[in-house]
Amino acid sequence: MKNLIVKSIYSLTIILLVAVSANGQTKLFTGSGLWSDSSKWSPIGVPTATDNVLIAPGSNITVTNDATCDSIYFQSGSTGSTITINTGIKLTSNKGILFSNPTANVTQHINVGAGSLECGILNLPNLTTGRVNRISATTGTIQVNLNLTMAGSTSENIIEFSGSGKFRLGGSWTSTGGTFTNSSSSFEYFSATTQSIRNRTYNKLILSGGTKNPAGTITCNDSLIINTGSTLNNSGTASLVMNGIFYIAGTYIEGSTSGSVTLVGLVHIANTGTFQVNVAEIFAIRGGIKNEGTFISGNGTYTFATNNQELSGNKMLTFSGGLTVTGITLTASDSVRINGT
Repeated sequence: MKNLIVKSIYSLTIILLVAVSANGQTKLFTGSGLWSDSSKWSPIGVPTATDNVLIAPGSNITVTNDATCDSIYFQSGSTGSTITINTGIKLTSNKGILFSNPTANVTQHINVGAGSLECGILNLPNLTTGRVNRISATTGTIQVNLNLTMAGSTSENIIEFSGSGKFRLGGSWTSTGGTFTNSSSSFEYFSATTQSIRNRTYNKLILSGGTKNPAGTITCNDSLIINTGSTLNNSGTASLVMNGIFYIAGTYIEGSTSGSVTLVGLVHIANTGTFQVNVAEIFAIRGGIKNEGTFISGNGTYTFATNNQELSGNKMLTFSGGLTVTGITLTASDSVRINGT
């Protein structure tokens, strides 16, 4: 029943992508060559922004100039296909990109490299064992304006960075399959509306626009940045582990005691930022706090341990709950007040 539901949703997605492009044509690329080579397309002619694109099995396409189409679909077959985007070049698929389940153990691949890929939805469906759908980038950008769907095992559907590129998501990350490899990349949730943050380990996590709600435990190895106008609302059961800098230019709200909060790096509250605790949460602080904005400690308990730390900044740090210093030197500026214990 589960596979039937997944296949039905996937088929419906294909139909919708094609149907909404009633004013465009469907263009099929066959063989190897440049996206800009009109002779490689059937019917002849480079796709326009309203055209649906089909990638025939065995195709190898190089994008050497900025290009836009309405949708991209990899046709299923027994030979793999690759789209390679050159450095500094952008490929845009307005409605979305859909991979298929090949009929043999081959790979369908979009190599973004140091280029850019932008699309509406991105759908990597469940695959037969041994078959692979892959999107890779080094320092390039992958932007999904709507929803990301990854199904199947960790060896089937793969999004991987091998450098300091960026992944930007404007919708939801649905399903629980596949593999996402961070390397030194950043991941940004950028919708102006409410988004759910996928529970996983990130390298650098950036939150822009709207309210963001963790779906589960969030770990950030490099940093977590909340931009101005964005709110991280941790009012569910999620635990937060910040192994690097926690930079708050927007708003951080702690509204639940169900999860733990471990802040290994510096907590830097910028002049536009707010750190607000509404419950008696326990915070494990390892990198100190710099307050240039608004700090509302609530009845939280703040335990400073492991590393020597500093409380600094040009705005008052008032601890209304408990503050514990264990085995370290905690240096505090004049703008620190302890009202609790």
